[in-house]
Amino acid sequence: MLDPVDIRYFKLAVGSNVKYETPGDICVRCPICGDSKYSKNKARLHLYTKGDLTLVNCFNECSCRNKTVYKFLKDYYPSLLDSYKQEKFRDTFNKLKQDINFDGFDLVGDLDLSSETKANSSDSLTESNIPKPSVLFDMNFFSKSPKVYDYIESRGLEWSPCFGDFFLGKRIQIDSKTFPIDDFIVIPFYCGDKCYGFYSRSLREHRFYTYMPEKNSDFKLWNYYNIDRTKPVYVLEGIFDAMSLWKSGITNVVACCGATPPEKLLEGLDCIMCFDNDQTGKKNAIKYAKKGFRVLVYPDDLAFKDFNEMLLNNIDINNIIKNVFTGIQAQVKIQKQL
Repeated sequence: MLDPVDIRYFKLAVGSNVKYETPGDICVRCPICGDSKYSKNKARLHLYTKGDLTLVNCFNECSCRNKTVYKFLKDYYPSLLDSYKQEKFRDTFNKLKQDINFDGFDLVGDLDLSSETKANSSDSLTESNIPKPSVLFDMNFFSKSPKVYDYIESRGLEWSPCFGDFFLGKRIQIDSKTFPIDDFIVIPFYCGDKCYGFYSRSLREHRFYTYMPEKNSDFKLWNYYNIDRTKPVYVLEGIFDAMSLWKSGITNVVACCGATPPEKLLEGLDCIMCFDNDQTGKKNAIKYAKKGFRVLVYPDDLAFKDFNEMLLNNIDINNIIKNVFTGIQAQVKIQKQL
């Protein structure tokens, strides 16, 4: 079912040349490429739903390929973008305006875990067979900021409410250890509406820190409590790589923020291990293929290290992600690349 806001702004952009419309698909003659030069009846620009995503795609030879409505408007109809953002993300932006602005981000603050609770008491996660972290807390010691969403956009990605709130970091002290994360994006690990750790990355350079309470050390898996456990789960090293798959329509994703996922959390799941396309990632893929996991094998000539690089370089992620192998076949294919 298409969102009414997406429908309205799509129609505002493309005009009244709608050829047909269903609850899940609107088809118009493409104003970007002009569509067919030979038949005025052909209409190949679609607004449609794919999994949990709403996409705009022209099935002619066109630059408009698998774009979200946000990206479609930004690229081709920027005059509509501000109004679309305000309407589409009204609740988010209202919260951003209302949040406390922290002064003196260079000061050290203390993280208060006095609100920690047993995770089994979470009302939003009732399946008793799902492992849950011991320590849960709120993230109100960080602020929200549009800078965070600008950074996400610079990586070719989009924030979704299903990920929970992202924050702007400040210098903070936890368990006598200082985290100098001023001007970092902070991405929590959520269990329901509470957090059990966070990942942070500088908005300006390649620096990052991850915080996880010792009692939660076996739970470093981002987006774990959002997945559909009845479907294949794609296990990525990095959060931005998982978000790159999500943007490409592959939404059942988790990220281990490193090369070693917590296998306790993978028990009972149909996992596809998607390690980075580098030496370490390939060696880990071989290791997990030996354990019986399905693993992703990258094409021999692929020059990019991870899925975010692929997304930014217009590589067809949906085609790459099909190259899944198991057992000795996976081991032999990957070993040839080392």
